[in-house]
Amino acid sequence: MPLTTGLHAFAGPGSCADWVQRLQACHEHWFRRDDHGLFTLGAAAYLDAPDGATASWFGVPTSPVHYTAVVERLNPLLWSTFADLYGRLRQVLARHLGVAASDIVYSEHKALPGFHIHGPHPAYGRQSNHVPHFDRPYAALDWRPEGALEGCDLDGLPQLSFTLTLQLPAAGGGLRIWPLLRSEAVALPPAELKVRLKGEHAKQVDYAVGSLLLHTGQELHQIRPWVAQPFDRERITLQGHGLAIAGRWILYW
Repeated sequence: MPLTTGLHAFAGPGSCADWVQRLQACHEHWFRRDDHGLFTLGAAAYLDAPDGATASWFGVPTSPVHYTAVVERLNPLLWSTFADLYGRLRQVLARHLGVAASDIVYSEHKALPGFHIHGPHPAYGRQSNHVPHFDRPYAALDWRPEGALEGCDLDGLPQLSFTLTLQLPAAGGGLRIWPLLRSEAVALPPAELKVRLKGEHAKQVDYAVGSLLLHTGQELHQIRPWVAQPFDRERITLQGHGLAIAGRWILYW
């Protein structure tokens, strides 16, 4: 079933508040990712096995070995704490992808979907502090344990990205998405790409607590800025991706 970008109902406010409470109880395992107030719980390929540009932006190493070490340390904690959340995620994605829940799996070799936690900081109100990007976290990882053939063109495999909103600050949150695919962007000379982007207008998707945003990750997208108040609640989302290999969707982060 073709994946279309959109928000989908996932859980009620009570369930979201419960998951946030469990996340807060794991505070000692949060990892600071910037100088303002971004934390994660869980390994994230784009941060723990990033490409050179991302590594430079966040000031992190480009080692898949580091990613694997974080996976081994935090996956057991995530699974024991959020098993019901991960179970529901499989069911909801199966419904929207038109496949059996048994065809959606988590791999012991990859990070479980994890959490972004943004604390209140004025820096997040500036659009320039949120980088427009395409999702390609799979590129630095070895997918042979999941059944990918040696030399497989990973860019050609079906992909998805998802964001489950669990808590928002007063100003809300969202994503900007341009009608520009990565495959189109890489085929254009830099000058033509700039002209193309100037002529395109981003669609804004506003997050809602308990809603799951699904998209391919292959359209150019960017976090929408928000003006934080000093005593705001944290902006908390569950983040992850999917890659279709050998007839199964592998969920990871």
